[in-house]
Parts: sequence; C-alpha cells; structure tokens
Amino acid sequence: MAVADLEKIKYYLSNLNSLRNLRDFLAYVGYRYVNQEILISDEDLSKQISIIKIAESPTDLSFPVLFVQADKPTDGRNPERYIRGLTRKIYQKLPHNLRTSLMIFSFSDFSLTHFVYAKQLERRVIFRRFIIAQDEKIRTACERLALIKVEEGDTYSHIFDKFEEAFDREAISDEFFKKYQKTFFSIRDKLLKQNKNREKAHLYLQIFFNRLMFIYYIQRKRWLLNNTEFVKTMWDIY
Repeated sequence: MAVADLEKIKYYLSNLNSLRNLRDFLAYVGYRYVNQEILISDEDLSKQISIIKIAESPTDLSFPVLFVQADKPTDGRNPERYIRGLTRKIYQKLPHNLRTSLMIFSFSDFSLTHFVYAKQLERRVIFRRFIIAQDEKIRTACERLALIKVEEGDTYSHIFDKFEEAFDREAISDEFFKKYQKTFFSIRDKLLKQNKNREKAHLYLQIFFNRLMFIYYIQRKRWLLNNTEFVKTMWDIY
C-alpha cells in the first residue's frame, strides 16, 4: 500500500461522521455501492437497530459489507460494551450467506464505529474488530483496513484472504513487538552512553516501558480524567 493511499484512508477514517463518508471510504477501497435493507427475525432486536447492506466487492462471488446502526444507550451503559454485546446477537440472526462479511456498527452520530470481521473456528466464532472513536488514535486501524483494498483481478478468494490477513491478531501483535523491540534497544543504547552498566540500563528501561504501557492502557479506557490523550496532555503541561 502506497503512502498516499494510507494517508487517504487515514483521512476518510478520521472524518467518519456520516453514512455518506463511510460509503466514500468503501468506494475508495474498491467496494461497489449497494443499498439493501436486511431484515432479521427478532422483533425486539429490530427495534434497537437497522441493518443495511451498503457495499460489496466487485468479484465473481461478492463479499458483502453490512452497516448496523444502533440506538445509543441512554441508561448509563458503556457504548463500546453495548456494541460488543450486539455483535454476537446480530451475527446469529443473519442469513448464513451474510455471516462471512464486514460488519460495521455505529450510532447515528458516528461517535463510535466498530469494523467487525467474524472468524469461524470449529465450534465457535471469534469477532475481530477495529474501533474508530473520536479523539482516539487510529493508525493501526488504518494500516490494517488498507489491506482489504480491492485490486484489479481480485476474486472472492483473494478478498477473503485479505480480510483474514487484515484482522489477523497474531500478525498485529508480531508487528507491534517488532516496533517495540526496535524502539527499546534504540533507547537502551542511548542510556548506555550515560550509564555503562548494561544490566541496569536494560532493567530500568524495561520497568519504564511496562509502566508506560499500563498507563496507555488505562488512558485508552478513559480512566484518566476521561482523557484519551492524558499522557500528551501532561507532557505539554509539565
């Protein structure tokens, strides 16, 4: 994926505030326009959500993209957990020919959007997802969703493999730890110029990185003054 393409995808996902913008993103990555309402056999669930097939791959056998718009919870429930809970319920109600698909969940204000791919194992289904939320970093989501772009000559099999790769959690973890390792040893080498004791420098940096990762984890959960940029805010202040 060219840098220009990645920047374009970042632009679309950073400005994801309407169904039209979502359709623009899907068109950019090669999926053709569709507008088909999907009905499910659950009256109570149907009152909470609407499902539209909004795009599909232009391949021999089309790979569908479903948009699920849900009512935002007003009873104090966590919006992210709410969408996670809806995911399995809706998946189980979908026709079998739509279960292998990209499911996109959001509210009417697009304050929180989940890109979900269901991976079918022998006896269970695992839902892999990327979350686009206001004021949160989306670099990983952009890099992985760039992989689903349709190229000339792609077949359904190619598209399926692209989704398997894009939502492969192990690949994401491997990529993260490669970058982590590179950064870790780069900083350690700089510390060694100040302190020649390699063991102490290594231990100090390991403790620092562990604490920093924990802070970033609770920051993402909005447990630090409800600020997803807490570390940057403190850095700018002090």
